[in-house]
Amino acid sequence: TSGTLFAQGGATASASARIHAEIVSPISVASTGAIDFGRIAATAEGGQVFISPEGTRTAKGENMLIPGAVSTAKFKVKAADGYAYNLAVKADPLTTGAGSGAHTMDVAFELASKKLVGNGQEQEIGLNSTLTVNPAQAAEEYAGEVTLTVAYE
Repeated sequence: TSGTLFAQGGATASASARIHAEIVSPISVASTGAIDFGRIAATAEGGQVFISPEGTRTAKGENMLIPGAVSTAKFKVKAADGYAYNLAVKADPLTTGAGSGAHTMDVAFELASKKLVGNGQEQEIGLNSTLTVNPAQAAEEYAGEVTLTVAYE
């Protein structure tokens, strides 16, 4: 037996796929206040000064804290409801003076959590702040800056 085979339908084919996008409100962060460790006595031993997110100041070192005003900064983050975001904090040492007369102190910050979930409203973020005072630290006013970066996962 013999037969004939015929191709039908042409030389092209097509299929479709659904396209989807979701626009999420942008994440934002703003700072309120400033971190001020207050007045600190220079000692031969040095030490550390801590400020809690609530603004409580304590020290690890003898006779370092001089009474006076202290403060802490808060950061307000607004992220879309139900969306996770990461937090990262960065700070350079506190400095005073310039050139060969420059002096520094290290400052470190810790977050209670490095990942949060947005609720569509402002969420307040506080920092645990630690200032390391060197032995016989030079008596000057020191300044620096801390930056909180937030990003959706």
